[in-house]
Amino acid sequence: MDEDPFAAKRCENGQLRPHGFNTRYECIRWTCHQRAWIQSELRFRQVRAALALINGSSVTLVLNGNIPDISSVSLCFKEIGLTNVILVADKAFYSEKNMKTLEDGGVQYIVPLRRSNSAVNYNPLLQADFKKTNEFFIYQKRIIWYYQYESAKKKYITFLDERLRVDEEQDYLQRMKEEQEGYTREDYTPRLHKFGTLTIARSSKLSQTAEQLYGIYKQRNEMEVMFDAYKNFLEADKTYMQNRFVLEGWLFVNFLAMIAYYKLFDRLRDAKLLHKYSPNDIIEIAKAIHQIRICGTWHKAEITKKVKDIFKKIKIDRLT
Repeated sequence: MDEDPFAAKRCENGQLRPHGFNTRYECIRWTCHQRAWIQSELRFRQVRAALALINGSSVTLVLNGNIPDISSVSLCFKEIGLTNVILVADKAFYSEKNMKTLEDGGVQYIVPLRRSNSAVNYNPLLQADFKKTNEFFIYQKRIIWYYQYESAKKKYITFLDERLRVDEEQDYLQRMKEEQEGYTREDYTPRLHKFGTLTIARSSKLSQTAEQLYGIYKQRNEMEVMFDAYKNFLEADKTYMQNRFVLEGWLFVNFLAMIAYYKLFDRLRDAKLLHKYSPNDIIEIAKAIHQIRICGTWHKAEITKKVKDIFKKIKIDRLT
């Protein structure tokens, strides 16, 4: 008989340490970090899951392995049968080791660098004829200048958003004027040419243009929206499940909820209403629509014209 996956043993120092599952069908492992309440009310387990945005849909990936490093990513892509994938990471992800692992695994990637990273080449920005020798494109009515270069057999693109540069410089000077800690004249000068810039490391296999890569990177915000909804709207960042099978069902239900949530997000985006409403707002509005029973017959309660117009714009007519 398999050992209880939620069982725990005590180390020599008396602290609890978790077990992984002992079946050959294992697809979830446990590691000791965040909250997951169990019967004995001990908090020492964490399930790591990843969300991927594929063709406009949200899917859930279970990371194989009990160490959440980059080597797990290529296995996840193989597990769900993906071939043409671009991994978009955040700035904390960049390192020589991670880049090598991605290249060796054949994973296409876009990874941003911190502005202080020594791999970033700012020399073109210091040239007086910068705009004469480099290209630009327009992204959401903003002029984006860029230049490409290679260093240590890696390809980089540095983008300059001039509107963002002005905003960041003004913000820095304002904080310096207010004598906020860390904002000094000495630090201002070396930062001046870095304001408004974004540098990405790109896979050598990518054939997209700089404009296309910039657009792909900016889409990462949609994934952040999904993670935020998963944690704050569904409150699924902690579980009270007490065995493996109930946990798997709980994860599956949350997965379905995320699909529904993103479809609603997608409709709001298509209707250009995201600046006014979030999916959570629409759900709360829908909860106020009632059925009332009169003389044994069910009727839809009164709905305001404003609510009707909202649901009409997002092409949901069943509630109105």
